[in-house]
Amino acid sequence: MNLSRDRDPSLVASILLCALALAWTGCGNDDEKSSQDTVTDEADGATDGSAADAESSDAPADVVIAVDAGPLEKVYAFAVIADPHVTGKTKNHDRLVAAVAWINDHAKERNIELVLVLGDIAWGKGMTIAREDLDQLKVPWVPIIGDNEIAGGSEQDYDKVFGSRYDAVAKELDDVVRAPLPVTATDGSQLWLQNLAFSHRGMRFIGLDFNARVKHFIRSEQGHLHDVPGGTWSFFENEINNLGERKHESVVMYSHIPMHLSPGGFDSEEMDKITALVGPKGDLIYAQLSGHYHFEMIDEPKDAGFTMFCTDATWDDEVRVRVIDVSANGERFDFAHELVAVPWSGP
Repeated sequence: MNLSRDRDPSLVASILLCALALAWTGCGNDDEKSSQDTVTDEADGATDGSAADAESSDAPADVVIAVDAGPLEKVYAFAVIADPHVTGKTKNHDRLVAAVAWINDHAKERNIELVLVLGDIAWGKGMTIAREDLDQLKVPWVPIIGDNEIAGGSEQDYDKVFGSRYDAVAKELDDVVRAPLPVTATDGSQLWLQNLAFSHRGMRFIGLDFNARVKHFIRSEQGHLHDVPGGTWSFFENEINNLGERKHESVVMYSHIPMHLSPGGFDSEEMDKITALVGPKGDLIYAQLSGHYHFEMIDEPKDAGFTMFCTDATWDDEVRVRVIDVSANGERFDFAHELVAVPWSGP
């Protein structure tokens, strides 16, 4: 979301959009509970990450877990970074460096094997700087484009700078599928849609570029399905329709734009279309992970079969990283979220 004070003259309008998002969804569960260092478990405030998570999703009522499915055991963890907003070697860059350093320092003890970077990473001269910062990660990391890269005129530069990262992901992770680009929009323009899916330890991660390609101070902040040949919607449909037999809760969708009904997400017609696609597969799909709003938010879109988790931005207030512990048995996956306030001494 376009809230950067060093770039966006319409700060008040963007803040209003966030407020409208809260009012529209009727949720806005603000899980900002972490201490000055690390670790507040969103379930019950535990500081060792061992407690059951209130955000964990139980099996649907019509699913019977087999007696021999076995106990849930931790498999690995992954981390989420959102909205670094790097435009140069400024404090936003320093904050991203701090987040990367924290992940590297704790990756072994926390069994963090993967990092998702959920858009609004950088634009302009900050693009190569952010790439260099993220390349310091000692575990595989997967970026996705945000609306600010597009609004900042860096849509194709994003592909030039981060395209080689997607090539590396294909060697580090399993069953990687990247959508061909560019594609042609209905108005004849070229869209550099960044859609990428991959698998890791039995889970499927589906990355979706829902960022609008319009110049408008509100509509540019909203989601867009890009339902054109070769676009995001056809990529999404193909992924969902080919999930096959798999463990319950084994699918995570990730994007910059939150997948829920909101002025910063999707309108009712678009959400109906999303729900019609993913709702019937709700027993397989756990969550959608997003950034964009610059605060934590949890929502459960009606009849969609997944929970939306929005992660706070690293660029303002606390430097936040979301760590998700993944457990599994023979039947299903289970998840525990922890919001980490990375130690930060800067302004």
